[in-house]
Amino acid sequence: MNIRPITDDELPAYIDTTRREYAEDKHRNGGIPLDEALRQSERETAQLFPDDRLCPGHEIFIGEDDAGARVGRLWMAPRGGAPDTAFIYDIQVEPAARGKGYGRAIMQAAAQWARDNGYRALSLHVFGGNDIAINLYESLGFTTTDRFMQLEL
Repeated sequence: MNIRPITDDELPAYIDTTRREYAEDKHRNGGIPLDEALRQSERETAQLFPDDRLCPGHEIFIGEDDAGARVGRLWMAPRGGAPDTAFIYDIQVEPAARGKGYGRAIMQAAAQWARDNGYRALSLHVFGGNDIAINLYESLGFTTTDRFMQLEL
């Protein structure tokens, strides 16, 4: 497996995909109406990608298998308020590549990148219903630091 930085040509499609998928996750897992989730995602994406460019310190990596086919992606950056912690904004493994160890390899590469760049911790957010991801993160040594819960009325 190869992990490389995203190219300038790939960035616009990544931003569009991330904006849409984040809104869908907020709707599906957070119970936010889709139109509001789309508005929130649009606002947050505009802040995180000013002028559709990466903010300083933000890194997006593309994972490819040995044949050069795309198997996943990862976006990470310094965590606001905790300069010694890198935060994973997004990690995705392509549906056809799931269950083959690519998620683990991408996460291990992220941890190595964070170490190499002087971070002492790596953090992320995962929606409560994403048991596969939660199990992966726990198997890599991540621990739960916060838990948000909601009761539908």
